[in-house]
Amino acid sequence: MTPAAVTGDRAAAAFARRQAPTRAVADQAGAVARACRDMAGRFHGGGKLLVFGSGTRATDAQHVSVEFVHPVIVGKRALPALTLATDAATVSGLALAAGPAEVFSHQLRALAAPADIALGLYGAEPDPAVTAGLREARGRGLLSVALAAGGPGVVETPVDHLLSVPSEDPRIAKEVQVTLYHVLWELVHIFFERPGALPTPGPPTCVTCSDQAQAFPVVSLLEGSLAMVDTGQGLEKVSIALVDACVGDRVLVHAGEAIAVVPPEEGEPACPAGPAEPPGEDLSSLYPFLYEERDADPDAVLGDVARSTAAKAEEIALLRQQVGEAKAHRLAACASAMAQAFAGGGRLLAFGNGGSSSDAQAVAHAFLDPPAGERPLPALSLTNDIAVVTALANDIGFEVVFARQVAAWGRPGDIAVALSTSGGSANVLAGIEEAKRAGMLTVGLAGYDGGKMAEAALDFLFVIPSSSVHRIQEAQTTVYHVLAELTQAALAAS
Repeated sequence: MTPAAVTGDRAAAAFARRQAPTRAVADQAGAVARACRDMAGRFHGGGKLLVFGSGTRATDAQHVSVEFVHPVIVGKRALPALTLATDAATVSGLALAAGPAEVFSHQLRALAAPADIALGLYGAEPDPAVTAGLREARGRGLLSVALAAGGPGVVETPVDHLLSVPSEDPRIAKEVQVTLYHVLWELVHIFFERPGALPTPGPPTCVTCSDQAQAFPVVSLLEGSLAMVDTGQGLEKVSIALVDACVGDRVLVHAGEAIAVVPPEEGEPACPAGPAEPPGEDLSSLYPFLYEERDADPDAVLGDVARSTAAKAEEIALLRQQVGEAKAHRLAACASAMAQAFAGGGRLLAFGNGGSSSDAQAVAHAFLDPPAGERPLPALSLTNDIAVVTALANDIGFEVVFARQVAAWGRPGDIAVALSTSGGSANVLAGIEEAKRAGMLTVGLAGYDGGKMAEAALDFLFVIPSSSVHRIQEAQTTVYHVLAELTQAALAAS
């Protein structure tokens, strides 16, 4: 059967539905600011971020991890973050052995330390696995943060911070959550720049403050007769004024003071090079919050962060409105073409790098596992199989990791969806060219002015007119959700 055409008015209406939930982020600006402050405090104390979610929230967990580990803004610090949702062997093995509800809590028991942060992502329905993970985390002393949708009732365990999107539409909820976790990343750094506004670390973090002497390895030497030691729960500063220690030594610490160097075991070197120099310029520029102490009024900083949160919510609301008004008819035409391809037996192949890699996975999920009542459609993300990606990158080069897969999978009548914030990723452009050679329908999502994707003669290209990587990605999420929604509508009306 021939799918029905969808109209630009329907696309415009879909964008309009996003406005109120997006602007509602401003109503939680104070809660966002407090969550940023407490997360910054944990990072400042040496903690790491552990992120988890099920279904499409698993792709968000990956995106969060990328944001913190690989900053998109020059000069921001790389922060330790790990998603618990992507190791297929571990997740499927635990689901088989202990049940799906234990897949995150089990990993937390093995990987988490009390100084860490647990971030759980929910949709509009309760998620036993996320709830069990947050419960386990909080019981172990981690800072617990939940992003939910539809109301706080889906989070069936107490958490330290709860941010909820006032929408039960699964697509809209995800889009606003993307804004929330982008804002968390962006504004955590404000507290690093003003350490005086950070919360004082609690007892679980300050292992070296104990009255009982304990041995810890020295990982770096600081100015002022101080050193950084690894407590197993994070990094902590201690005084080494009473001992001559170097990096690699184990020092006996009592009440924040190193009182002795533990003799090396037989066969271990005994600091042959002498005491190490204090950290160089590169490390201190990456992690200045470890080496500088500047005072700030905590209430003033919280107010700044809350105002910034509200401003960012307004910024993405206006950008979505602009995109909806400018591109509604073109989106409707693209969705009609995609519905035609699916009706003819076509498949969708999505690809991108970094945050756009997790978005490519979200695109595939949006079509293959749509909301209840919609038709599952064949879709693959070419970023998922890490063995294939790394084999191609190692044996040939990273520029072919998508093109080779498109050559293997792509057929005339299939759909290629390419995502890039810059529009200039060489491997994405190569994937587009291979898709064109294969006779596929080509759809591109880019930011700024479209970059080289604007020169690639795609069938459809949607450029988000923004210079902010985060706002581009947030609007791109809406674009591919609206395409999925309109494609389903066209197929349902056939």
